[in-house]
Amino acid sequence: MEQFPDGGHVRLRSRVRRKYLHAATDGIGVFLSPERASFNAAWRVHRVVRNGVPLVLLHGAAYGRYLAASEDPAPPDDRRRVVQGVYDDLEANDVMWTAVEAGDGDHHVVLLRHVSGRFLRANGRRKTCVTIDHRDNPSTMMHWEVETLKLRLEKPDILPPVPRVSSHFASVTDADHHLYSSIGIVFTAMRFYSWFDAFLAVSIGGALLRFRNGLFAYLELQYPDVDAPYPDVDAPF
Repeated sequence: MEQFPDGGHVRLRSRVRRKYLHAATDGIGVFLSPERASFNAAWRVHRVVRNGVPLVLLHGAAYGRYLAASEDPAPPDDRRRVVQGVYDDLEANDVMWTAVEAGDGDHHVVLLRHVSGRFLRANGRRKTCVTIDHRDNPSTMMHWEVETLKLRLEKPDILPPVPRVSSHFASVTDADHHLYSSIGIVFTAMRFYSWFDAFLAVSIGGALLRFRNGLFAYLELQYPDVDAPYPDVDAPF
């Protein structure tokens, strides 16, 4: 069963229908689809051995369920439906398969036999239906081409290393940084004191002018016959 490497991913293509085995979006059904580049067509291989017999489990890459045979009838004849099942028991039989070469000289073409003795097959009438059927009813509909998927991982470009800074250069840079910081503090203080001086000058000057005008107005009311010695000066505020 070298067509099914343990841990690898494969696609199964019906040799007659030329379509791929797909996991349905409902997480339950299985059908055939011509779409090749889809997670629904990818199945991860799990290999187990039971009673000395190598078995294959196909784990759907899309929904995390396994290719399983059910007991639901799929007419005509005595066929059964294939579904997506859960592998929650080591003794579960519905998800166990063995691969047998079709015997036509192409080792990539296999028959998938369920542990119940039935074979995975495409359907002749319903073109997208997938079932299991007895070997007593042989058909090329049971032939499946196995395509192994190879993961393509491209390494990202590695950036060149950043040149290291010498300790001497680092010490000079630190000294310059402290010098520039000190100069900045001095200039900031000078700007603050200049602004504060201007604020005091304007505030005190305005207050004195308002006091002077108020005094002259009071004297004029008290002594209306006396000319004011100075003309009125309006405060700037």
